[in-house]
This record gives sequence, C-alpha cells and structure tokens, in this order.
Amino acid sequence: MNTSSDHHRDDLRYAEYVLGVLDADARALVEKEVALDPRAAAALAMWQQTLGPLAEDIPAVAPADHVWAR
Repeated sequence: MNTSSDHHRDDLRYAEYVLGVLDADARALVEKEVALDPRAAAALAMWQQTLGPLAEDIPAVAPADHVWAR
C-alpha cells in the first residue's frame, strides 16, 4: 500500500525525471513505472506540462568535455 509519503516521493521523482536530473537507473525505473501504471503516466504528463514551458526560452548549451569525464 502506498502511503502519502510514498506518493509525494514518487511525484518528486517524476518532476526530477522531467528536469533530467535523475541518473540512468532512476530514469529507467520511472520509464518502467510509467509504462505499467496509468497513474504514474498521468503524474509524469502533469509535470511535463508544468515544467516543459520553463525550458522553451533557454537555449541549449553543450557541456564542456571535462564535465563528461566526471
């Protein structure tokens, strides 16, 4: 059974997914959840609608080579 705390933690993970700050393993887990659970898919879609417009006016910037080495 999911508690309110679990729901809040999941909701934050979906926001982090949309922002692109999760590591590869966490991203894969979110993608699996979204594929299997309509509620997860709806939560992710909500965050995409909410946070997506924030990135519209920000130009893409390629990270320096030393960033990838870390």
